[in-house]
Amino acid sequence: RKVLMASLHQRKDNVPIEDYPPKPAKAPGVSPYAFLQGAAIAVFKAAARPPPTRDLAVASLRTMLEAAVDIFGTSEQLCPTLIYAMHAAFFPLRPISCADGVAISLEALKSGNEVSPAGWNNSVKETLQTLQYAEICIRKLANATMNPSSMFDVSCAVELESSLALALKSSPAAHVKVLHSLSNRLAANEHWVEAAEASTAAGIIAMQAFSIAAPTLCVWFDHDVQSLRDSFFALPDGASPVPAVAGIRCGTEEISEAQILTHLSRAVDLFTKGGHLEAAIRVNETAQIAWETHRQFDSLSESHAMMAELFRRLDATSGVGDPKRYEWDITSKPPPESATFWRIRLLGDVWDKMQGLEWVYRESQDRTLGDMNKKIISQLSPYLPSGTRVTAMSTNAESVIEEGCAGVQITAVQRDLESINQAAIGGGVGGTGFTRCGRFMFDTPVLFTEDGEVSQGQGAVVASLRYQGRRRTIITVDGQFPSLLPRAPIIDTTVEEMNPCQSAIQMLEEQTIALLAAAHARRPHAELLQRLLQGSLAAGVNGGVPSLIHSFFRTELPSAVAYHGEAMREAEFLTPARAVEVSPETPTPSSRHSTPRLPMIHHKRGLSENAVPMGAGIPLDTPTSASYPTPSPSAKAPPPSPASVAKSVLITPISTTTLSPSTPAPPLSRSDSLGLVQALWKLYRACVKVFETHQKLEQAEHLERLFESAIQDLRVSIESVENDLEFEEATDEIASP
Repeated sequence: RKVLMASLHQRKDNVPIEDYPPKPAKAPGVSPYAFLQGAAIAVFKAAARPPPTRDLAVASLRTMLEAAVDIFGTSEQLCPTLIYAMHAAFFPLRPISCADGVAISLEALKSGNEVSPAGWNNSVKETLQTLQYAEICIRKLANATMNPSSMFDVSCAVELESSLALALKSSPAAHVKVLHSLSNRLAANEHWVEAAEASTAAGIIAMQAFSIAAPTLCVWFDHDVQSLRDSFFALPDGASPVPAVAGIRCGTEEISEAQILTHLSRAVDLFTKGGHLEAAIRVNETAQIAWETHRQFDSLSESHAMMAELFRRLDATSGVGDPKRYEWDITSKPPPESATFWRIRLLGDVWDKMQGLEWVYRESQDRTLGDMNKKIISQLSPYLPSGTRVTAMSTNAESVIEEGCAGVQITAVQRDLESINQAAIGGGVGGTGFTRCGRFMFDTPVLFTEDGEVSQGQGAVVASLRYQGRRRTIITVDGQFPSLLPRAPIIDTTVEEMNPCQSAIQMLEEQTIALLAAAHARRPHAELLQRLLQGSLAAGVNGGVPSLIHSFFRTELPSAVAYHGEAMREAEFLTPARAVEVSPETPTPSSRHSTPRLPMIHHKRGLSENAVPMGAGIPLDTPTSASYPTPSPSAKAPPPSPASVAKSVLITPISTTTLSPSTPAPPLSRSDSLGLVQALWKLYRACVKVFETHQKLEQAEHLERLFESAIQDLRVSIESVENDLEFEEATDEIASP
């Protein structure tokens, strides 16, 4: 017993550090610890078999535990060895992994016998609890991945494997092996960022163990390990405790510099595929420490060349003027990683225990609604009885499910930017922290009249802005993205309503941000600026600013405000080449006959080629996949085209039913009126800024005159509304007693 347990003792301060990995004993002998590890693996394999083999395994495990208790007073020093042995005995997973033989064996060990040391129950309690939890996780994972009804549910398997990784945390080698398997499972299903987080976590755990096992060989110091760990989210507090000496002697093949660099290199590749380029740079910087220490200039040159490519991609992405990045760029913070998010709901009695379950899925940036339909149905339909028809349900309509059918409701959602958490320090360029989010939202249209909400009919809908409101659904999930998990259950849902005026204000604010983003871009694009100005000043749908003003105010616009919109419409989607074809005219009051039009009402959504109507719950400002180029490890990502960004910032009209012209509109409060005027002034100032930027690009002179005149008309229109509001207020004051 003393010989076998000797290697479990803590290292003494004055004793020289032994070689790592430990040298094997001369043949035909075997070192005590290697013998103990091999014996433990054999015992767990035997424990899974039926009696009498299981009885012999229980006796052997009891002997090991008694020896540890006899020498140390507790079995905790033996726990890392047993945890590693349990993992090694059952992986790769096989049908025997689904059996409960090990659970029965561990239960039998809880009570001692006549020769057990005093205080047996207390001495082995924590060790047996750790082993039991690990065994349950292994059995659940085996059942989930081998059962025909759940074997295609990748998200479920990922959740169970993530739990197993935590259960094995006392053995760094076993923990690393499970994280590596988890990374492979995630990458196989194109969850690139989650797979990269798992691979990074494996590298961190191996790095931490290597620094303890071989402090003279490890090139990474404690602060390197902690800094990398703080930059990412896969290892929360308590997920990877500092290992004991006994723990790092298990599975030594997993704890080495070469293995650490393998995990980090894989993480760089996966982060790059997932478009999280700053994370890839951060991990690559950690790997460079090893090459710098060993003066491996060939590896360093390749590493720096790759980083230069990543920086070029970041520059191409950040210099375009994407409204989704604007607020992050002006504060010099890394924006959230590119992704699409989807709310999934299961409806109908056919789902049985799964009925009513809701999740938010995080998917790659190029995922479409059609992709999600196929994916969710393929993963979850095996849970249903054979032959059950699965129906996609609309978010905006009443959920009426036919008898015997299973309903799936898939809704694109977006991050609630106000709830995004950013670490104080982290892995972004310049040391800024990466972000996480646990709240999401989506908007659906609501039509209001003086009598309240209008029920929505089928087919196309035409309604004035005066009737078009929004219902915003805010979702809170259990956890935050990104993490190791590609989905999270929804724990809370709240609904907020915006009346038509508030909805119009929201559209104006969104367009204002789009204008400012383009104006402040590092490399402004003339075509993008022209598209945005045209969209803001002469949109061809719903009448633009005049329509908005006539919808909410009783203002008669001055006759001078009649900007010649024919020329603006003829110059649709202006480019330098197309603009030359438009003959310049000097604007005169008599030739003007329309005012500039707003863009928010004039946009084809680019989220998916399987376009979903607004009524189905697509958020009002979801970006297109073109907003962020998807990097490839072997191909340089070009910057997004100005045209694609211009399309991604306009807003889909809310139209759901036809209202009679005589339908009374809902009342308009003074505070809403003032808010709408303020939003119009913000739009005006943003247009001025875009126009100033456009002037610096030396475009055709007649375009400059065209845009300048339209911006002046916009100012006159807003001033007219303001004057009317001031007159109404003065009249009300005179009329009041």
